[in-house]
Formats: sequence, structure tokens, C-alpha cells
Amino acid sequence: MKRKNIELTRGPYITKSGEFTYGDSVAVRKEQKYFIDFTNSKQVEYRLAVNDEQMFRNKKLPRELYIDAIGSAKRDTYPTETFPTSKKLSFASKFINRIFAKNKLNSDSEIIEVEGVTNTPSYTFVTLNWQISGPESEVQLHNERQLNSAERAMPGISEKIPPLQLHEDKINQETSLESLVHKNPIYSGAIAPPPPPEQIRRKRIRKKRKKNRKKFKKGARVSVGKKIYWAFMI
Repeated sequence: MKRKNIELTRGPYITKSGEFTYGDSVAVRKEQKYFIDFTNSKQVEYRLAVNDEQMFRNKKLPRELYIDAIGSAKRDTYPTETFPTSKKLSFASKFINRIFAKNKLNSDSEIIEVEGVTNTPSYTFVTLNWQISGPESEVQLHNERQLNSAERAMPGISEKIPPLQLHEDKINQETSLESLVHKNPIYSGAIAPPPPPEQIRRKRIRKKRKKNRKKFKKGARVSVGKKIYWAFMI
């Protein structure tokens, strides 16, 4: 018979010594068949196969720990990574909000910039009031304070994000350099750059040798340097 509020059932499995207890803390004997039920509310329940009596595991499984950490996975909205560009920046407003996230469940996960804070408890979020225009010394001081403050909640963020990132002058410099590169006919491919002098000299020598080989036949006069030789076939 299907039990109510059960989303998924796994088993049967076999109990081990000291693995489970009943509600009155009495140990469940080993080698008893049991099922694992996952409820609609994302809880994990254990019951004996013989009589459906509920049991309690003494040590939680990784999936239970995961559920405890993130709550209801179906209702979680995970953050979307974003990459700010000059087209999205309003330098006239001087300040923008930047949101960064890091996964709690993976200690090796990277810090990423995201579009906004979501309801998932598996991520840590920090919001920075980031300055993008004004004197560089002023901007650097302000943004360093923002990063140092965020370090408490998200260690390592001050090492990942340069204080002058997205600053108006930096963006303009990068844009100007890119524009110059594209306008230069050498880099755009319209005009090929001239070969080096040594390459030109070698090419001339090869061309001259090839010409002399064609002339080197019976009775032909061949010039080598300033001397002239008559070549005869043997």
C-alpha cells in the first residue's frame, strides 16, 4: 500500500549492529530488512519492512546532511553568473552594486559574480557598493574598504577582485588600445608586415643561384662575383 506524503522509497536494505534505534532509544537488531522513505518535505525516514515501525539512524547519511544544508532543493533558485562589460556600466552614476557568490557545499568552489541574490541556502552572497569613476586614488581606497569588509563573509574575495576593476579610465584605455589594433592595417590583415632584411637578402641569393643553374649548360657563360667562367659539359 502506498504511504502518504512519500515522494520516493528505496530498499529493502539490511540493518547493521548499532546502526538504528527505535523511538525509545532501544537498539534495532542487526540483519533486519528496512526501507528508506523520502518525503515530499525532503525529510528522510526509516521503517522496518516487517511492520513499518519507524527507526532512527544513529549517524546521518551524506544525502541527509545535504538536505539539512540546502533545505528543499526543488524550490531553490541558483545564482546566474554574470560578466559586467562597458556597455552595461553607467559611469555618470559613479557607483554600482556588484554581487558575488560562493558555494558553501564545496570548499574549493570559486567566487563568481552573479546577477542577484537568490533564495538558495547553499550559497554565500556578498554585495559590494563598487565605485567605477572618479580619481583612481579615491576609487582604490573606497573599493579596498568594500573588499576588506566582504572578507569576513567571503574569505579570498580581496585577492580575486582588483580594486580598480571596471574603473572608467581602465575601460577607456582597454577600448582605445583595442580600437588602435583593429585600425592598424598590419593587425587587421589588410597589409602584410614587411619581411626582415636578412630574409630579403637570403631570398635574393636563392633567386640568383636558381638563375645560374638554368644557365649552367654547355657553352654557357656563368658569372660568379666579378669573374666570368665558361662552363662545358663533360
